[in-house]
Parts: sequence; structure tokens; C-alpha cells
Amino acid sequence: MAGFWIALAGVALLAYTGWCWAGRSTRARRWSRRTSWDSMILGLFPGLGLVLFASGVAAMLPEPAVGFAAPLILVAFAVFGMGMIYLVFKPRWWGPRWYRRMPASRRHSDLDDPVTAVRASLVGGRGVDSQQAARRAVTERFGAKAQAVAAYDGGYVRDPDRAERDHALARRGTVSGRVEVFAEGVVFAADRTEDSLREDPTVLVLPSAAVTGVRVVPARAGADGRPRRGVLHRSPFRRLVIDTAADSYVFEVAFGKANQAATTIQSTMRLAR
Repeated sequence: MAGFWIALAGVALLAYTGWCWAGRSTRARRWSRRTSWDSMILGLFPGLGLVLFASGVAAMLPEPAVGFAAPLILVAFAVFGMGMIYLVFKPRWWGPRWYRRMPASRRHSDLDDPVTAVRASLVGGRGVDSQQAARRAVTERFGAKAQAVAAYDGGYVRDPDRAERDHALARRGTVSGRVEVFAEGVVFAADRTEDSLREDPTVLVLPSAAVTGVRVVPARAGADGRPRRGVLHRSPFRRLVIDTAADSYVFEVAFGKANQAATTIQSTMRLAR
């Protein structure tokens, strides 16, 4: 009976591998855009599926007939060995045609997958630098001598109602980064992890003259002060809101320092005026 289940597991693995190789839908091709899954689908799974199937068949045969399964077992282990070779050398000619024709930029590009997003954040290479862009903006808007009075880690809540995340390492509707307080205004710039997963820098400059109010709202709330439903992938800390005549901007402040940040911004701008 054990042999039957082993063979069935092999058939299931082969069927899944065949579905992925055929790639007849976006879902079937998803593995090609996720880190390490090409090694599984192209290298490990074909041989492993055959080994399980051959082992299960051999286990189900009566002892005198086990020899008839020998060719199948040899083929299975040969394919498994080829898969191990692929894991080491990864030749470009191996794999389904649609995969071989896929541009390298599209492979390992599914940032909704946590492993792929972590890999992309470590590799980087997009040339995006929000911190540098923020320094240029400060020099242009506030002057070369402008110095930050305080800085807080957190995030810019671009859309408090957004249920999806921009990538697997993000919070809902939020860009992680750093809020810096100057006498001349408040500046937000995304951190390096965000930069590595985005195509453009994220920088926000709010001059003191444009600020009409600073306040604190509950966790998960928007500028209206109403907390949104759902705690998953949202910060548990209260949020900072900076009002201007044109719009209101919501920020997360790490470690529950929203009140401290609000007080610092208010006192700094009061002295500057």
C-alpha cells in the first residue's frame, strides 16, 4: 500500500511539473518570476517525480517481478542526475521554449513573493536613491546650510485605504523610510529597501510656510482620523498627520513616537516663524 502512495506522489509531482513547463496561463508561469523556483521546476522536480514513481511501482510489484522495474528506475535516477547537473550549471538551452525566450529582466521579478523581494532588496541595482534625491531637494528648497533638527524612522502612508501591498516587504499603502524635521519644513525619503524594489525615488518636501497643522491620529487611520479595518501588514502605532492648505499627509512613526514627532515639528516651526 505504501508503494501506491509513493507512486501517486510521483505522478502528482510530474503532473505539476508538466503544468508549469507548459505555461499555458499566467499562474502556470508564475514560478519563472520567483527566486529559486526555476531550480525546482527545471532541475529537481522532474527527476524526483520519476524517482518516486519508479520506487512506488517497484514496491508494488511482487518480488520475482521487481527486476522488470529496473529500466524505469535507471531512467528515473538518470533524469534526477541530470537535474542535479542543471542546478550547478543551469544551461540556457534547458527548459520550455517560452522560458528560454523570456527576457532576463522578467525572471525573478515577482515582488509579491517574499523570497524574491528579499533577494531583490539585497541585490539592488535599480539606481534609485531617495536619500540622495532628498538631499538635493533640501539644498534647492531650504538652502545648503539647512540641518535636520530631528529624524524618525517610519513610512509615508500614500493611501490608507489600499488593501494591497506594493511588494511583499511593504505595509499596506505605505512606503517605508525616514521623516526628517528642519526649521524650514519636513522631508520624507524612502529607505534603501524601498528604493531597491521601486523604479523611482520617493521623496516628499513640506515647507513650513505651507503647513497649517500637525496632529496625531489612531493606528491604521487616515487623515480623517478613522482607523481602517484589518491589522495585518499595518503598523500598530499611532500616525502623524501634517496638514497643508492643499492636502493632508499621513506618516507612520516607528516605536510609537508620533506624539514626540508632532511636538518637535510644532515647536521647531513655531521658533522658525
